[in-house]
Amino acid sequence: MDIVDELQQPNEALTTTIKSLISFKSNYYCVQRAIIKVMSRCSKLYRDRKEEINMIFNFLVAMLQDGRLAEEAASAFEDVCDSNTEFVVANIASFMSVLNNYKENEKILHGIAVAVATDEKYMVQYLPALCQPYVQEITQMKSVEALRIALKRLTETIGKATRDGSVSCTPIIVEVFRAVWPHIKPVIDNPVKLGTNATGNDLTDSVHSLLERSCKFIKVCMRCLRRSF
Repeated sequence: MDIVDELQQPNEALTTTIKSLISFKSNYYCVQRAIIKVMSRCSKLYRDRKEEINMIFNFLVAMLQDGRLAEEAASAFEDVCDSNTEFVVANIASFMSVLNNYKENEKILHGIAVAVATDEKYMVQYLPALCQPYVQEITQMKSVEALRIALKRLTETIGKATRDGSVSCTPIIVEVFRAVWPHIKPVIDNPVKLGTNATGNDLTDSVHSLLERSCKFIKVCMRCLRRSF
């Protein structure tokens, strides 16, 4: 157990340290990664302190712009969202703007989606915007792999941004399913058309994976619509 685990609430010394670390500039990426980790670990202590949480989020968004730190920053961003869902939903427009800039980043998506799921009105308001980029990619169907990735992200978005049996989200899920179904029905009906291995005796790994993703998407939608599946 370290000092962060032992603390029940932030003290003045920790707050001063956090602010100093955020403003600290270093050319060494190992130092920056350590600071990102500290931000992630300490964020749970600041649930009721908007100024500090806002500073931490702004710091992490800035770190997302650095390719060498982006993965660590995205993981920390997801963790801080999980610990501070009330702050996220209170500033959801700003977070949706961040997502728009990093819509390919699953951790950013997951962090915001989990926060959206805590409030019924935000589920209704923002679920379409969370789903739309991936629905669009699916309808374009550029390749088997692109379809698989878009389905994966869409399924995870619906799973994280909704609560099972949320009646208010039913029309949204229905519309998403209607938009996606024509593009995954051929996968389920006749996956052989999409590709077989060299011997022709089995599907390629990518088609296998796409078929699995299609089934998971259907399952998540049915669960949201309160159907046994």
